[in-house]
Amino acid sequence: MKKYLTIIIAAISLTALSQKPIEIDMEDIESKTTDSLSYLYYPYLLEKYMVFDSTLTQEDFKYLYYGYVYTDMYNPYGRHEKEEEFYTLYFDKHYNEAIPIGKEILLQYPINTKLIFKMLVCYHQLGEIEMSEKYAMLYYGLIRTIYFSGDGKSQKTAFKVINVSDEYEILSELGLQASRQALIGNCDKLSIDQKSQNVKKGEKKIKELYFDISLPFKYLNNQFNNK
Repeated sequence: MKKYLTIIIAAISLTALSQKPIEIDMEDIESKTTDSLSYLYYPYLLEKYMVFDSTLTQEDFKYLYYGYVYTDMYNPYGRHEKEEEFYTLYFDKHYNEAIPIGKEILLQYPINTKLIFKMLVCYHQLGEIEMSEKYAMLYYGLIRTIYFSGDGKSQKTAFKVINVSDEYEILSELGLQASRQALIGNCDKLSIDQKSQNVKKGEKKIKELYFDISLPFKYLNNQFNNK
């Protein structure tokens, strides 16, 4: 299991660190995902996503991830009432019992990288490789989108996330741990634990990573203003 995931993660991480950032034009994303005549109309994309449609492209995942903020489902600070139950079953290795709860949660919060990853682990541990690979397709489609939104080296080139939990998914993928967190403008600055990094001779350790959290902030402001 660990070897299988390590190979995938290493390939994704190496690609991400050398990838030129893609443009995240939120006006364009809103326009296309809310237009019922667009092929990127969010309900169309979500329908394909929920049935693990293999024709989904990386461009589609960009609109799925960032277009989520323009749906009624989006709540970066929300949590399904059964999430705690799912994670308890997961960590107790009761994968058969966790899976149906995970599916129920994803119906309400479909863009949930933390839970999707654990669903792929559940299926893999049960030997259901085909289903594990389907969830892996969703997970890494979303994670690549975050990776390619920036390089995380500065406020200007911060990784753009739709919720704070995705920051820690990225750290986990890169095999890093945060030692400190600070809010700088619309960014979370995560100081990286130097002892947690294993680098090759001649390579520099990562000292800090920046995450743009302007979208969760905008959600909070909208909620406050609508009261």
